Amino acid sequence: MIRKSEALLRGAISQQSAVILICMAMDRYYCMLHPVEYHKHSSRK
Repeated sequence: MIRKSEALLRGAISQQSAVILICMAMDRYYCMLHPVEYHKHSSRK
C-alpha cells in the first residue's frame, strides 16, 4: 500500500514540475513577443 501511494505521489510531483516549467516558458515567450503589454499586466513582486 505504501509503495503504491509513493509511486502516485512521485508521478504527481513530476507532472506538477512539468506544468510549472511549461507555464514559465509561456510567460517568458509572451514577454519577448509583447514587452510593453507584459509589463502593464505583470505583478510587481
